[in-house]
Amino acid sequence: MEDIPTDHTRPPSELRPCDTDLGTSGRIPPPMAPEKPKKKTPWYNQPLWVGIFILIGTFAIQQWGWKDQQKFIAQQSKVTATVARAEATTEQVTQAVGKALTASASIVGAHEARVNKSQLNEAIDSYHQLLREWDQSEDLLKLRIRTSFPVPPIESAWTSLLDQLGELDSEVTRLDKFNTTDTSDAHLQQIDHCRKIIKDIEQQLTVVTHLMTEHINATLTDQK
Repeated sequence: MEDIPTDHTRPPSELRPCDTDLGTSGRIPPPMAPEKPKKKTPWYNQPLWVGIFILIGTFAIQQWGWKDQQKFIAQQSKVTATVARAEATTEQVTQAVGKALTASASIVGAHEARVNKSQLNEAIDSYHQLLREWDQSEDLLKLRIRTSFPVPPIESAWTSLLDQLGELDSEVTRLDKFNTTDTSDAHLQQIDHCRKIIKDIEQQLTVVTHLMTEHINATLTDQK
């Protein structure tokens, strides 16, 4: 039997690359560098924490928006209530002054029409009734005007209106010394004087209510 040569018996020139671990170079390969450990992802960059941060941020934004919305609604409600009170006060002033003028005009009208004593007494009773209603509402109106319209122009116009109403009451009372059938110049002049004051009060009432309306509109504009 023929001997099969081994790697140990074959000369180096007959060795194939696959027959040795040294490869074709015939040199020992350098040792491989150890693999660097993978860099650990920071905890705050991990998907779970990123999701949590997003949820927290979204919730915070929603809460801020909700609080801001509630604040806006509260402000709007406050303005709405303020405007409603101011409008109610304007209407009450108009009605109350209107009644006071009606009371005085009824007496002046009785003298102009030269009514009899019985009719004059009815007019006087109505006059006193309406004036009692005015006296009961005057203090409340003053308070509401100070609360709803705390501005000098309105307060000044309102004070002038009250002064004119006081003057009218005094001048209407002076008609008592005249008989309704009296045709004297003094009687006619007193009637005309009362009529003039009534007209002045109507004009002043228009000024007051106009200023009140402007104030209300300005309040609404400031909130837009």
